[in-house]
Order: sequence, then structure tokens, then C-alpha cells
Amino acid sequence: MAVAFRTSELLDVAEQLRQAAAQAETNLADEMDGWADATADVMRDEIPVLSAETRDSVTVNRPGPLVATIGPTNRDDSGRPVGFFINYGTGRQGPDDFIGRTAAAARDAAANFDVGAVL
Repeated sequence: MAVAFRTSELLDVAEQLRQAAAQAETNLADEMDGWADATADVMRDEIPVLSAETRDSVTVNRPGPLVATIGPTNRDDSGRPVGFFINYGTGRQGPDDFIGRTAAAARDAAANFDVGAVL
């Protein structure tokens, strides 16, 4: 009794997996870019309207493929970060936790991360 196996389909799948693995880091970085940009947009929407300069200063810094720092970069005349005082308040102004609201939205958006696009 002779047994024969057709392995061409298995070899095709193996090649597809090799190619997907080679592209995974780039694809994951692309997904991360989209998530970070969407999170920055949420932050801009969450910053109070009266703080347009702070809204306009929101940037996304990507020091690594899976790392993003998102936030306002403007400073007052003394060099202090304006976003800190908006978020935590001052002696004359109550806090407006735009950072917390943005973090919650970012967490929710991470649930929509498309792993299929990575592989």
C-alpha cells in the first residue's frame, strides 16, 4: 500500500506565513500610527475650547515602533507646561481632566486594533 501526500498547498501556506512575519513589524507600526493619530485627535477634542493654543500644540512622538507619547507641548512664559495646569487646575481654575478622558478613549480604541492587518 502506497501513501502519497500533496505538500504544495502546505508549502504555499508556509511561504505566506514567512512573508507575513517579515511584514509584521511594519504592519504593526502602521496600525500603531493610526491609533496614535486617532488618540491625538481625541485629545484635541477633549482640551477646552478656550485653550486653542494648547489644542494646536498636541503632537505625537514615536520614539519606537510600539511607543507613542501624545500630548500638548506649549509652555507658559515661565516655561511650565500649560496642559498640566489645564488638566490638574490652578488656584484660580478648577481641573479639567482631558488626559484621563483621552486615556479612556485610547484604551477603548485599542480594543479595535486590527490584528488581521498585522498578519
